[in-house]
Amino acid sequence: MTNSENNRDNAAIKLPGVLSPSDLAFLGLDEIAYIKPVFEDGKNHFGIFAADGEPLASAPDFDLAFAMAIQNDLYPVCVN
Repeated sequence: MTNSENNRDNAAIKLPGVLSPSDLAFLGLDEIAYIKPVFEDGKNHFGIFAADGEPLASAPDFDLAFAMAIQNDLYPVCVN
């Protein structure tokens, strides 16, 4: 892949107008996985969530959660 191809893939998406929260929930629904710290079963984990907030999985550390998202063809995004 050349640099120009890589830049196209990572280019910002320009969206017209204002999006509602429900519009944002469906943006990237099948492409993005949000990873954030969660407290589960008395322990700190990293939860993996769909764009609409649906829990998909959890992992004991961030690197594993990140890898799980990638293995499932999702683009991981860290949120706090």
